[in-house]
Amino acid sequence: MNASAYISGKMVVGRKAPPLEDIDLYRPVSMSGKMLKLHYARAQELQPYLAMQATEGEMYVQFWLKPGDEVMELVMDENAPGEAIPGVLAGYL
Repeated sequence: MNASAYISGKMVVGRKAPPLEDIDLYRPVSMSGKMLKLHYARAQELQPYLAMQATEGEMYVQFWLKPGDEVMELVMDENAPGEAIPGVLAGYL
């Protein structure tokens, strides 16, 4: 499959980064205070943030398909084994 997946959204996370210096540059992932903003980010661009735990937010995923590519669907399995709410997030409820 040759589809490209891009993620957009924003989340509150627990680490502070320096402010942006050049607003005109394309930044698929940016951090301001505890807000992580995604703008057409690809999975490999999220690597530095994988150890962070998001406490709230929303995001959506787009799959850009080429003619002839198989249709894709993102399915969240609510019956998958594991904690429904990770312990580290329980205090936010």
